[in-house]
Amino acid sequence: MTKTFITGLLLAGFAAATAHAQSPAPAEPDIVGVRLSTKPADLVPALHKQFPKMKSEWDDYTLSAGATEVHFRHSFHATLEVHLAPNERQMPVGQSHFYANILSDNTVVGLRREVTFNPVRQTMQPLVDSLIAKYGQPVFNNYGGDQAMITLLWSDRMAPGLRNANAPATSSIGATPYYKCEVALAQYAAPSYNAKDLYVSLLSPGTQGYQTLQQAKECGTVVEAQISPASQSKAYANSLTVTVANLADAADHIARLGNELVTRDAQNTAKKQKAELIVMASHGRR
Repeated sequence: MTKTFITGLLLAGFAAATAHAQSPAPAEPDIVGVRLSTKPADLVPALHKQFPKMKSEWDDYTLSAGATEVHFRHSFHATLEVHLAPNERQMPVGQSHFYANILSDNTVVGLRREVTFNPVRQTMQPLVDSLIAKYGQPVFNNYGGDQAMITLLWSDRMAPGLRNANAPATSSIGATPYYKCEVALAQYAAPSYNAKDLYVSLLSPGTQGYQTLQQAKECGTVVEAQISPASQSKAYANSLTVTVANLADAADHIARLGNELVTRDAQNTAKKQKAELIVMASHGRR
């Protein structure tokens, strides 16, 4: 199996390169054709066209504020076929998972795709080249160093090449100002996304989580690709994770929804109190 064939097989699942390929970041980046603007109801139809044998599931939560409860689907998970073309479906290259994280107003806030390359080994350079062809030149890229994790980051707001003093260009993203973007991505686009905990932790502007999202506003719309190199050779990849989120509006969005929930509870309490007063008044007239 040639390097070109394997790379074409895998990156077909991440979608072909777009017209924005040479821009700093796509205006609306996608993962397997799914964008942040995609409605939750359209997730299964959009993915099923490419992955007819996919298996999917939803996670639900009930969020409470006082006497008010909001029940909503907060995350979507699909196990995908890695191989796409009919003549490639007998050539498994590993596992593939897709995640979409959702707020109670049906806003998709995070997208994530995870692919493991096993038993087929994926060569590193074509994989990195294909990601850059799709998303454009990253603002951070530590490929080429002796890193335990290769990270490429795209942002439509941050300048490229930023790093802390004395940190080499091939250092970990943790040694750069881009790290705030990665921390915020973990809140919005990780498989461990927990909408209920996120709401509760961000309802108060004084919490660390809220401050993290406020700081991440400057990241804007972010795409992050993380590649785990094979231990025996940095020339091969064990896995690839691609994450997309709009961090420019995240803090305001979650705060607004949390405030709406509290407001709704206050309104419900007021209505209940008014009804009780009416009942008491009617009893008093008897």
